[in-house]
Parts: sequence; C-alpha cells; structure tokens
Amino acid sequence: MCDTHSQKGDGNPAAPSQRAIRIGMQIDRICVDYHRTEKSYPKTKKEASSWQYFFWDYCEHLVIDRDFGTIELSQEVDEGCTVLHTYRMRETVVSLLDHFSSSNLFFARHPMNEQGVEQLDAEDADLIKDPDHKTSYLITIQYKKGLQRLLAGRYDKDGLPDDFSDFMNPIFALVQHYGAGEMIFPSTYEKKPRRKSDLIYCSVSFENSYTTYYYLTEDDSITAGDLVVVPAGRDNRLTVAKVTKVEYFAAEDVPFPIEKTKKILRRCTDEDLKQFAET
Repeated sequence: MCDTHSQKGDGNPAAPSQRAIRIGMQIDRICVDYHRTEKSYPKTKKEASSWQYFFWDYCEHLVIDRDFGTIELSQEVDEGCTVLHTYRMRETVVSLLDHFSSSNLFFARHPMNEQGVEQLDAEDADLIKDPDHKTSYLITIQYKKGLQRLLAGRYDKDGLPDDFSDFMNPIFALVQHYGAGEMIFPSTYEKKPRRKSDLIYCSVSFENSYTTYYYLTEDDSITAGDLVVVPAGRDNRLTVAKVTKVEYFAAEDVPFPIEKTKKILRRCTDEDLKQFAET
C-alpha cells in the first residue's frame, strides 16, 4: 500500500468542522494522494501456465507547500522505485496558493464520515464497476491557524470536486513547461556545431503529411518546430511548412543536390497564416 503525504510533521490532528473554514482563508499547503490498483491476467496460454494474475499498486503524490515554496510531484511506481520532481519557485507557489485561497478552492461542501473526511463518491447503483481496476484519492488542504480539510473519492470526473480542473490545469501547464530539461535528449547532445563552410538543410513537413522534404536556408536561428514559408510543387506555390529537423553539411556531404534543393523564404508570420488560411 502506498504512503500518504497528507501531513507535514508528526501527528494526525482531527479535521475541523466545515464552519470553521471561512471563504478566502489562506491556504498554506495542498496535498493530493492518488492511488490506483490494477489486477492483471495472463494474455497467452504460455503465460497462464506460470502465473494466474498479479496486483499492481501504484501511487502519485502532489504537494504544494507555501513554507518551502515548492511543488513536489512523486510517483511510487513499484517497490524500490520512486520518482520525484521538485519545483522550487517560492513566488509562483505563493501566488498560486493565494489564488486558490481567494477563489474558494473546492467550494462545494459534502457530508463528512466519522474520520472527518468529505466523501464525494456516493454509492450509485447505476455505475458499472470494474473490480480489477480501482482509483481513489485523498486531498488534504491545510489552512492558516492549523485548520485542515480532507476530501476523498474515486479519481474520475464524477468522484472529484466540480472545480478540480481549475486546480490541476496550472499545475499541468507548469510541469509541461519545464519538462525533463534538455541534456538527456539526443537533439541536444547529438547536435553538430556549424562550421563557416557548412550549408543548413532543414527537413520540413506539410499539413496532413508525414513525408519530409529538404530545404536550404541561411537563417541559422531556425529550429525544429518553427513554421516557415516555402515554395512547393512544380508550380512553386507558396505555402506553410513545419521544420522537423535542422542539420549542417559540408558541400561534398549534402543529402540532396544543392542545385535541386529549394530554399526557405522566411519564418511564417501571423499575416502569412491568415493569408494562407483564406486561400
């Protein structure tokens, strides 16, 4: 069973009554503990001869902490395998928690159980349940003056607070923005430095096509992902293409004859996009 990270420090103080937590009260810490259990069965007769099934117990934890100025996202993948991402950004964390405080995060109140936890996933006789796949969560919100609120349920659209996406969207955007850095990617460590005599060949693709074509450019600021304007087809009509790769070659090593390779005209502008969309 996965650990929960709902408490900072020792002890487990009882949750306060809902009336004690006022609208706009300062939030100091939010923790979301996510838990999924999966029962897997053999897919082939050969596998079935050696095992019947196994359980996968998987957890994730998200902690936003005002005091430390951090956002932590951890995964308990398997026994002995824990992945931890820590984002230390005090101003961002304070701003985020202030926003959640003023917007009355998870505003709807729900009945509490004996442990003081608001249970959001009431029994629904019409719900189709999968006994081999279960998800659950525990949200712990710690307020100023030591007040605390606990919410729990299934981790799905009907079992989470109505405004859960308003909470998770900025976290998702932050994690997407910082990603996993750059040094581990081949595009960084396999990038060849350009020499004065090198020619710049860009591989580009067109909309609704996976095929790429070589184009020449003299603009060494163009990178993969950029939109560019290029001549295409036998009539050299102007169109927009996406750069998928940038490579440097000596004249004697070019991947396509220089005299037959068309040139990128420019980076695509907003006006270009509007113009090509109308044609």
